Amino acid sequence: MVRKMLVKFGHIVQGFWYKIIGRNKNMRNKRIAICNTCKYKDGSWCGICGCLLDAKTRVYNESCPNDLW
Repeated sequence: MVRKMLVKFGHIVQGFWYKIIGRNKNMRNKRIAICNTCKYKDGSWCGICGCLLDAKTRVYNESCPNDLW
């Protein structure tokens, strides 16, 4: 449980860093396009997990909680 939380925290930090430096834009754009069709999207946030989509969609090891990507 603690390990899973630490990994998730690491992904959050990684996503925000990638957002700042502009990394993984192509992957982010493809994933955001999918998110834009999801009924759970709440503005810039995922309505299921609560993550900021612009950061989450840049991390390879992250996945959609609704199994869309």
